[in-house]
Amino acid sequence: MTRRRRGLRFVAITLVALLAGGLVTFTQSVLTSPTSAVAADLRGFDPERIIDDSVFYNSSAMSATEIQSFLDQKIGSCTNGKCLNVLTTGISTRGAVYSQTTGNLICAAIQGGTMRVSELIYRVQVSCGISAKVILVTLQKEQGLTTSKAPSDWNLTAAMGASCPDTAPCDPAFAGVGPQILKGAQQLKTYKAANFAKQPGPSYIGYSPTAACGGTTLNIRNYATAALYNYTPYQPNAAALAAGYGLGDSCSSYGNRNFFNYFTDWFGSTRGYDVPDYFAASYASNQAWLGYPVDAVTCSNPGCVQQFQGGILARSTAGIFAVAADYSSAWRNYGRELGPIGVPVSNRICSDMQNACRQEFTGGWLVSNGDIGVRFVSADVRTIWGYWGREYGPLGLPLTDAQCESNGVCTQVFQGGWVVRAAAIGIRVVPNASLTTWSNWGREYNILGLPTTDPTPANWTDFRQQFQGGVITVTGGQGRLTSATDPWVGTALANPWLGAAQSSAPSCTLGAGGCYRAYDGGWIVQSKSGTFAITREVLRVWSDWGREYNILGYPTGPASADPTTGNYTQQFQGGVITVTGGQGRLTSATDPWVGTALANPWLGAAQSSAPSCTLGAGGCYRAYDGGWIVQSKSGTFAITREVLRVWSDWGREYNILGYPTGPASADPTTGNYTQQFQGGVITVTGGQGRLTSATDPWVGTALANPWLGAAQSSAPSCTLGAGGCYRAYDGGWIVQSKSGTFAITREVLRVWSDWGREYNILGYPTGPASADPTTGNYTQQFQGGVITVTGGQGTRG
Repeated sequence: MTRRRRGLRFVAITLVALLAGGLVTFTQSVLTSPTSAVAADLRGFDPERIIDDSVFYNSSAMSATEIQSFLDQKIGSCTNGKCLNVLTTGISTRGAVYSQTTGNLICAAIQGGTMRVSELIYRVQVSCGISAKVILVTLQKEQGLTTSKAPSDWNLTAAMGASCPDTAPCDPAFAGVGPQILKGAQQLKTYKAANFAKQPGPSYIGYSPTAACGGTTLNIRNYATAALYNYTPYQPNAAALAAGYGLGDSCSSYGNRNFFNYFTDWFGSTRGYDVPDYFAASYASNQAWLGYPVDAVTCSNPGCVQQFQGGILARSTAGIFAVAADYSSAWRNYGRELGPIGVPVSNRICSDMQNACRQEFTGGWLVSNGDIGVRFVSADVRTIWGYWGREYGPLGLPLTDAQCESNGVCTQVFQGGWVVRAAAIGIRVVPNASLTTWSNWGREYNILGLPTTDPTPANWTDFRQQFQGGVITVTGGQGRLTSATDPWVGTALANPWLGAAQSSAPSCTLGAGGCYRAYDGGWIVQSKSGTFAITREVLRVWSDWGREYNILGYPTGPASADPTTGNYTQQFQGGVITVTGGQGRLTSATDPWVGTALANPWLGAAQSSAPSCTLGAGGCYRAYDGGWIVQSKSGTFAITREVLRVWSDWGREYNILGYPTGPASADPTTGNYTQQFQGGVITVTGGQGRLTSATDPWVGTALANPWLGAAQSSAPSCTLGAGGCYRAYDGGWIVQSKSGTFAITREVLRVWSDWGREYNILGYPTGPASADPTTGNYTQQFQGGVITVTGGQGTRG
């Protein structure tokens, strides 16, 4: 639009005549300062940078109270009730206004009504983002209203000079203080938001409406200065600048000069923050979205940064890069260049991303799209993300930043899973399929702990993943826990035949601190021996034997085979339960009484409820239908009724045999076996038992030499020389001396006697007959010689 500068152009032409007549009242509020003795220093006026964007577009420059106080100070007492400090005005409620060409917001929605001018200026400042200071100065330079004690109706009607073209009357739709302030501020914002009319960069600006007065091409430095030239399209010439608030020459214009004068006199510098030379090129390239600087440059060890409306410029050894507002917000949340993100090493990159953009920093990447917002992916996580194909791979895009718990575990959610980081495991990827199972099991807070491997193999449909406390297996995209180091869970998983648990937790009410948990198919039992599953059938047998309170104690291992086959064994502390065809029984026991009974089923039923310890030397026995179990220091052994008979015939434990020292050599049901005792061996042949060897020298020698026949005395006689003893038998003698105990035949006894027995040269026998004496041909060694029997006749050799 072409603006008519009624408050400036007209005054510049007519004021000379008025001055000549001494009439200066008309223009005093426009061309002279209320405190004209103190004028702005126009040497600071820069036509290319009249005011900075950060000052011009400041939506929080003044509060309503501050605006009212300022007007009261500038106006003082009003003489006609129409001054801005006492006037109330009204506007209609209006929705947000957007540019039809760019879609950018011009002014946000504003609540209408009747209100004081100060409140209206405040609301417009917030809605349109035009500083209240700019509005106050514009009201002054257009109609002198900010200081007027008696404004006219015309002054109020065209308060901001908005929609008042040079070639036509002002648009009545915007007449009045309220509509003028709103329309004027909206127009000042439209130039930038709609990219309308003059913009930053080179532009020819004349000195006045008279083309002959000339002008210059200015490199307009910012949007605010461009807006002033669009609103008031002339620059002051040297004469206007030299005149302060006064008149210059016939080619002078005063609108933008007076804007600068009033602003600097009332509010100080029009400058915001300078952009240093090293940012100049980058700022020029990105000014459209960066806007104006809102802070000074700050420099630290990593580099220098400057905050702008729309983002940040950063310089480091990597170069100079622009960070847009959405990224700079995330960057700032992490401490900007001093935080873990570090400094940028690239501008925003979208070309090689799938439906996303990124900006690279020394500490990682900022990644964004419309769905995920802006997410920080640290350098170490980015490496893992890259390994899995970045957003093109199964992980997809990050949905959150990393979240770290007090336990040092950090997690970052991606579309396809989580990235988990901790000192104990490094960085691991948990796909959604295993994540669901991991979460169902309480994640790192429960038995599974943290992942210790990535998916293996790298197929996210079918894989295994190891955790500190177990393994999750994914098949067809569905995950399940298949093993666990937790003894209860691990045992249940390893024994699916257990079925459903019948309780929510184990019960630790068993003996010696043991625990159990009941399942449909059995129990899991835990003791110091370990944690093991037992079937219902094993449980029945275990219970029949008194469970942990009796000889079996606790299980010490799992079933030897799959219990569903019906055939297996299970080891307990005190024995083995065997299940055959689904039927269980105790087949061995470490308890000597039970173990011996189990190992010798021929014993049959017990004839007493408990052993009797009435045998000699502390021995015990328990009678059964088929024999006895005998316990002594030599051990616990079963003896048949036939062995018991022979043992009893020989005086049991009280005589030479003592206690048994081993079991039967063969299955006694065959009728043929032997059994070792402390003092000899009982042999059963064809079901008939007899003592076949003995450690007692007299009995042993008699048993070894059945040709001796019957004994002729009840006991040996120790009447031989040198303490020797003998016992006579039908077939000879048994002679005992220091040389040993040996049997001699009647024929050898005859020859020995002929030679004076032990009293003469032969002395005592030193060995047995060299052959079976019943053959009639043998020899026998004595201390002093050899007796030879040939054909039954003996001679001294």
